[in-house]
Amino acid sequence: MSIDKVARIFKLLGDENRLRILLSLVEEAKNVTQIVESTLISQSNVSHQLNSLRLLDVVKVDKSNGFSYYRLADDHIKTILLSTIEHVGEENEKDN
Repeated sequence: MSIDKVARIFKLLGDENRLRILLSLVEEAKNVTQIVESTLISQSNVSHQLNSLRLLDVVKVDKSNGFSYYRLADDHIKTILLSTIEHVGEENEKDN
């Protein structure tokens, strides 16, 4: 296990735009245009963020019919995202 790589992944997850992109991929793979439409983040920013996420194996890319489709690398990423959202929801309930 590489603590350095774990830290780099958590650093990546600390960016709101990257989180929006990842959450848009929870249910299905999407191409850049679909991600832009669902997140309202600029195309150049989405492309830049996807490259960063791909380099640390957080997302994978599949090519089909001339398009690149991005998906979460595995169910571990999905679990981290959804568990964190659930955790924040529980904390908000305690505060109310």
